[in-house]
Amino acid sequence: MTNEIKTRKPIRLWPGVALVIAVVLFYVGLPIALPDAELPVDLIAVMIGAVLIVIWWLAFSRAPWLERLGVIGFMAAAMLIAKPLTHPSIEGAGQRMIMYVLPVPFLALALVAWAAAAQKLRGAARHAALVAAVVLSLTPFLIVRTAGVSSTGFELHWRWTPTPEEILLARGDDEPKASEVDEPKGSPLPTASKASGID
Repeated sequence: MTNEIKTRKPIRLWPGVALVIAVVLFYVGLPIALPDAELPVDLIAVMIGAVLIVIWWLAFSRAPWLERLGVIGFMAAAMLIAKPLTHPSIEGAGQRMIMYVLPVPFLALALVAWAAAAQKLRGAARHAALVAAVVLSLTPFLIVRTAGVSSTGFELHWRWTPTPEEILLARGDDEPKASEVDEPKGSPLPTASKASGID
């Protein structure tokens, strides 16, 4: 018997990196190349790229199978945990499904970034890096709210800024009430009978 130690093959990283570069190029370039497209081609490209990144990780990354499945499971659990922590306008958007869709590209990019940055990490340090990457990718959804959807996408604001409704309610007591509004000065309008000459 030989004492040859079997070492784990390094993660096949280049397909994931190539997909991230392609996603960024398509996200920036498609709206320029297809300005009159009726569909959100940039968002479609990003979602397709995210799915391809997940396929790369599960099928071609060469990571241990426990890690492949564990990372995807952890990211799915993180989305479920983050959903009730978001602003109600985010949590309830898209028939309460938006938090199951929009974070996917962010998590896919975080997956590639973590796989690249944590290649030489092992054990707790590797797991901590994964947690940090996932938290950073979900943080944008926790600190914003939406005021609706326009032709250019979601209208986003910082979560802690007041909504138009809150601003209106805050200054509502300062508005003059209908009963306090002065009636217009001058002669009143003639009645129908006087205007027509009928006594």
